[in-house]
Amino acid sequence: MIDALFGGAAVSNDQTWLHRGLGAYELSVQLAVGVSPFTEAGKVLALEADLFGFEATGQRSRLARTTANLAYTPEMSVQRVNLSFPLTSLQVHAIEAGRTGDVRFEVDLNAVLQQAPGYPGSAQATVHITIAKSRWEQQLAQLGPSAAFEMAVPYPLGDPERDEVGRTLRDDITHSRSVAEFVHGRCAACDA
Repeated sequence: MIDALFGGAAVSNDQTWLHRGLGAYELSVQLAVGVSPFTEAGKVLALEADLFGFEATGQRSRLARTTANLAYTPEMSVQRVNLSFPLTSLQVHAIEAGRTGDVRFEVDLNAVLQQAPGYPGSAQATVHITIAKSRWEQQLAQLGPSAAFEMAVPYPLGDPERDEVGRTLRDDITHSRSVAEFVHGRCAACDA
């Protein structure tokens, strides 16, 4: 049953984009997943995806993993799914250092029909993605300069000294967010 599960998966290169995420970046990939109809199948198609990049030597390296659950019905043969792969700044720099022109990625997909009678097994597919050099460079330029860092803010726990430090740090973080929102044109107070 499961060997015929994947009718295939396809990606349109213009539906792949890099954008800023929370403290990092995300590579978003829109896939069209073809699924063969089965009458005795579960209601959920669990999709696991591994993103691979290529080093300058051509060696494949895993960059990220994500999962998605899709509603499965025998009537729907193709489903579109947006997968977001988190990438660190170091990974984006490594991708940039490893490319000699266009950027290439591969996504290994593993699909399982959950809640199917018996053991459903799984099906695999690999999707190849190529982003033109000019388009990749345009996406990098749109990211702009950024910096991210992790901060541990102490809780007061009944200690007046810690309470003051924690309050100051939380106020500074709130102020930094307000300044960033103002600079990027999202000042709610200015719109009022």
